[in-house]
Amino acid sequence: MARIRVLVFCCSGAATSTVVMEGVEAAAKKAGFDVDVWSTGMYEFQQSAEQADLVVSTGAMPKMSNTNKPVLTGLCYLTGIGIEAFEEQLIETLRQIQSSKGA
Repeated sequence: MARIRVLVFCCSGAATSTVVMEGVEAAAKKAGFDVDVWSTGMYEFQQSAEQADLVVSTGAMPKMSNTNKPVLTGLCYLTGIGIEAFEEQLIETLRQIQSSKGA
């Protein structure tokens, strides 16, 4: 199974993204995916996004973030609302990425 690289984005790349990063990593690993999850802030986003297979944002993506990667919003890990629905969407997206990698 090919490793999937997941970038978690928030404006500063600090505390908020860390909470979301931990939730994404736990959900992906529980579903059996081999993931590498890391976070970044606004100033490092473009460079980091090039290396990612999936971007999970803590909110709205900035206009300068013209990425061609799938983007999910993981705000649910901060609010506690909609986690199950988000994780279903996350797992489906990871399956699609895994399939496109030929694994």
